[in-house]
Amino acid sequence: MSGSRLTSDREYRRGMILGLTLAEMLILLVFLLLLAAAALLVHREQEVAALTAHVDRLETAMGQVKGVGTLALDADELVTLLERGRHAAETEAALAAARDQLATALQRETRAETDLRAAHGDLAETRTRLQTLEHDKSEMAGRLADATAARDSRTQERDQMAAMLNALPGGNAAKPVGSLANFIGQYRQATDELARVRGNGGSGLPHCWATYPKGDPLYMLRITLQGSTAQDVTARAEDVLPRPNPDDPAWPLTGELPRARFMPLADLVSRVAGLSQRASALKCHYAVEVIDHTAATNKPGYKSAMNRLWGVFYLHELHD
Repeated sequence: MSGSRLTSDREYRRGMILGLTLAEMLILLVFLLLLAAAALLVHREQEVAALTAHVDRLETAMGQVKGVGTLALDADELVTLLERGRHAAETEAALAAARDQLATALQRETRAETDLRAAHGDLAETRTRLQTLEHDKSEMAGRLADATAARDSRTQERDQMAAMLNALPGGNAAKPVGSLANFIGQYRQATDELARVRGNGGSGLPHCWATYPKGDPLYMLRITLQGSTAQDVTARAEDVLPRPNPDDPAWPLTGELPRARFMPLADLVSRVAGLSQRASALKCHYAVEVIDHTAATNKPGYKSAMNRLWGVFYLHELHD
């Protein structure tokens, strides 16, 4: 009996503990369900508040639309109004693009107008030049006619003089003409002899540029020599101012010759090779002035340099 009672008490206690445990678990489960229900209520209240705020905003927007005189009674009409606003924005953008295209077209038209005015100006200038050329042509034709008349007059005077000479007792027009030819031949012979004497180194070539009737040379360059030994003689070329015969075709042939800078003599001679070739073709020599700044002990170098220059120019030494 005592043994069964103990077993019953143990089972009773175990059942009691199990019942209390189940009760505690049920209480916890109910507490969790209450927490979940509270969370759902709070979330539902937040959704209701958000929908209420959204409805308030829509009512405010509808009130603003009604304030500008447009009837908006429901959401469909509001959507229609918004769609119209979108179309209006697109139309405004298209209008702005059209305005930009119009401005571009106006700018192109302005540039075309400017080009047209410039073309008109060039045309007027060309017409003026053409009129000037026509005037020069007429003037040259008049001068040619005057020259022809003068030639005819001189021919007529010569014929009259020959007739007068023939009319003299024992006169013969051929005799004075022959004497004049003899005088012309003697003058040319004297001129050639003067050129031979004054020419380049006695070569007999005349000066390419000379004063008339004396035949003195016109100097186109002034060359300065310097150097202490025969190997280091350098030369510097300068224009004689004012330039003689400034429009002569010989000047461009000296374009590669630097001015106011000393250079080796061989370099100077090579840079005027074109001028030397022109002188040879014309059978004359261009004249230059030479200034000697070489050392007193460098006379061999000075003489060598002068001999090289004599092969190109007629030289006239200056002393400063």
